Amino acid sequence: HGRSEAAQMRFRHCFAAFVVASEELLLLAAPVTAESGKNGDTGATVEQKATKSESEISGRSNTADTNNGGAKSQFIEELTAQSFVEKVEKIANLSDIPDYQPLVMFHMPWCEHCRKTIPELEEAAGKVAQANERTKPGHHVLPKFFMLSCASNGSQGICKTYAIRSYPSIIAFRAGRSIRYTRPRVAGVLAWWALRVTRLAVTNASSKALVDSTAEQEVTFVLNLATDSDNSTQLLRTWETLALEHIEDYTFFHTLPDSPLGRMLGQAPSVHVQGPSSMRLAPLPMSSPINVSSLRAWVNYNQFPPVVNVNPKTLVGLRRSGLIVVVLVHSTSPVAKSVLRDFQAKAMELRTNSKFLFGSMNSSDEDTVQLLNGKFPLLAPSLLAFPAIFAFTNVQGQLVYWEDPRFVTVNELTADAIERLLADPSARHDESLASWLRERRKMISRFASRSRTGLLLVLVTPIAACCFLCACCKALWRALCAEDDLSLDSLGCHEHVD
Repeated sequence: HGRSEAAQMRFRHCFAAFVVASEELLLLAAPVTAESGKNGDTGATVEQKATKSESEISGRSNTADTNNGGAKSQFIEELTAQSFVEKVEKIANLSDIPDYQPLVMFHMPWCEHCRKTIPELEEAAGKVAQANERTKPGHHVLPKFFMLSCASNGSQGICKTYAIRSYPSIIAFRAGRSIRYTRPRVAGVLAWWALRVTRLAVTNASSKALVDSTAEQEVTFVLNLATDSDNSTQLLRTWETLALEHIEDYTFFHTLPDSPLGRMLGQAPSVHVQGPSSMRLAPLPMSSPINVSSLRAWVNYNQFPPVVNVNPKTLVGLRRSGLIVVVLVHSTSPVAKSVLRDFQAKAMELRTNSKFLFGSMNSSDEDTVQLLNGKFPLLAPSLLAFPAIFAFTNVQGQLVYWEDPRFVTVNELTADAIERLLADPSARHDESLASWLRERRKMISRFASRSRTGLLLVLVTPIAACCFLCACCKALWRALCAEDDLSLDSLGCHEHVD
């Protein structure tokens, strides 16, 4: 009984010590937690290096008054929750031809990045105003700059909808949609972007020279629209919708059959795409009658070259397309270059049904290695020998990929082989817990199979961990028993033998 009471007393002392230590740790971590709470969202932490670069590029310290949440500016208007509805939502969603295109920066008073961005936004707004005074850049509606403090009364719901706890968030509102700014927060880039996303969605082109000059810089689509077609109006509306969806990346034109460009393009309706020569676009012909669905599918597929160089930048567009992308991961050896040429030839052969996109990744490129390690860990160079083929797509916002080291070689690549890979549940990996566990099991297995050292590490590591844990438990038990003996001695619970 005495030994039991001593053990309980020792447990209470240990638990109290644990609580005190935990509180001390929490107190020590509190300043860090508070700081990360202020800067812990996407806009305030992930782009710290980018913000430093912005200061260097702009040539200013970007200091701003800490109370600049309600700053007065010649070119920027501060909003309230009520005026946001009147001057932003109603203008962007309910007006057929609005007086302006609203561009709003959502900010917080405590956000350092917001304070640094405010003078950049002011300068950008001034640049846009000056550009509009000098020339009319083909805009039917020009941008107007606003700011909304997410700490103001009634703004929490608005900011939760649009900013999503990422500050600063700069969003352009147009035609019932919101376009989020994701580039460096520098005045020059902000001004360019503001004019870019508020330009005419579709421009009427009559000469090929205009299309050619634009295509030298970016992917350019042209719709040759028949004037006597019953669905011309519907096709033009779809074309404008597609243009708005790609307003940041591509330029969309339309022309009429009786224009010089229309006569050159041939029979209407028809669609065409051009791009920089470095992209090597190879658009597929429209195989079905041009309607709303076929037009959307054609643009979605032909915005990409036959083999896309998959990197962090192009990955965004590939995922947004929703198409399945078949990727060859290769090195830079002479043999790998030959395999890449064979893969490019296969891609040209298999892409005719517009079902799969094709891409390549260079395993010797640093950005590619980081992308493989982060998004496709089973394709990491430390686990797999190249060349290797895998597939990925975007399913309801989640990145899903299929990978099997026994998958066919380039010469054996067929549409049926790709379908078999996609149908194999053991090859599918997504963001679920079960998939994560399966992924880790495969990683351990492949690491062990790469070398004898890897196999030895895989075998020895869990044994060593168990031995270490047993040793710790044994030492802890001995320490508790020693304390119990001391407690019993202090309580006089030991028997005395005369």
